[in-house]
Amino acid sequence: MKRKIFIVMLVTTTTLSLYGCSKADIEMNPVKIEDSNTYLDTTLSDETNENEKQNTELTDKTLNENSAIDSTVKTTSETETKNTSANSELEGKEVDLKVEIEGSTETVKGKIHVSESGYQMAYDSERYVLSRELGVDSYMAKNPDPNVYPYVFLNISRYSNKKMDDYADQLEKEFADEQLSHAITKYKVIGEKQYKTIYLRTQTGYNWDSIIREYYILQDESDILLIETQYFLEAEEGHGARFMAMLDTLKIQ
Repeated sequence: MKRKIFIVMLVTTTTLSLYGCSKADIEMNPVKIEDSNTYLDTTLSDETNENEKQNTELTDKTLNENSAIDSTVKTTSETETKNTSANSELEGKEVDLKVEIEGSTETVKGKIHVSESGYQMAYDSERYVLSRELGVDSYMAKNPDPNVYPYVFLNISRYSNKKMDDYADQLEKEFADEQLSHAITKYKVIGEKQYKTIYLRTQTGYNWDSIIREYYILQDESDILLIETQYFLEAEEGHGARFMAMLDTLKIQ
């Protein structure tokens, strides 16, 4: 009996000693538990800072791009304004035209026209009336009697997305269908800068009033400028020479 009591007391004492040691170790060396909230706050803070940095970089980039666009638009707008102003000053400006007629030089009064079709040209404003209809600039001579005299004019128009060789082929086909004799020249130069054109000429006969037509096809990037003149055989020396003097002042804008 005494032996059993002794064993029980020994076991109890040992247990209490172990418990006391464990508690003492924990209190002396407490386990460090990381604060998960602190970690999350730090992570979120880092991510927020990174996002703010990226947003700032994107904002700066966008502002720079917008600034560049604004600068380009401003420059383009200023250039267009200057061109418009310059064109306005040129429109209707009086100039002298030199016309070679039958071996002699004649000086006539002219005016500069700046066209919506992308060219400028001086014309004999005393003999030709300028009008524009359906995209065609027409320089028409005054006709004292349309029942007697054929109309005399110089027309200029622009056609988009055309090649001058293709258009020349199209005209030649039309002449063949109408049984019009014609001549073609590659290439004839006109204008201030010696523009290269395909030149075609038709003539209805050899009477005094037989109609002569000339076509100048000029390539301007993806467009063509079509120049068409008409006069009659007896007026070839006069109107033909005046039209040539006008075309010598042609300038593509």
